Amino acid sequence: MSCRRELLHVVTVLAVVAAVACGGDDDSVPTGPSPSIAAFEGAWSGTITSSAAGQGTLRVALATASTAALQGEWQASFAGASNAQSGTASATLSDGGRFLLLSLARSPAPAPCAKPGQVDTGVVNLFATYQDEHLTATYSTLTCDGTVDGRIDLVKE
Repeated sequence: MSCRRELLHVVTVLAVVAAVACGGDDDSVPTGPSPSIAAFEGAWSGTITSSAAGQGTLRVALATASTAALQGEWQASFAGASNAQSGTASATLSDGGRFLLLSLARSPAPAPCAKPGQVDTGVVNLFATYQDEHLTATYSTLTCDGTVDGRIDLVKE
């Protein structure tokens, strides 16, 4: 009889623990008010990692273009001057400001690829997560040498 009571006690404790563990909101999702487009204005800087060029620095400067969009410029630098890139940036908010759809276009546009069937888009599109004035994203883009994958990690200056 005492064994049965002990088992009932253990089962009750496990049920309470399971209810507490599963019953809350996801703490990783911001619960405060969604940021407006103005929250993304200004300069952002940090790291960029590229499967082709390694690790470097990235700076993106954005200004409001409309009530729903931003535009600006970007610069990336890596070890070796030939890996430096820059161009124009454009962005829009998604999911109430939790995400920023950021498009980085190289200037000048890349030359056509030498091999038929290959394409260098010259554009990196990112779906960046925004939290606490911090943008993070992974990306994949096509170049004449194949697919280039990477990651950005930026903070507002």
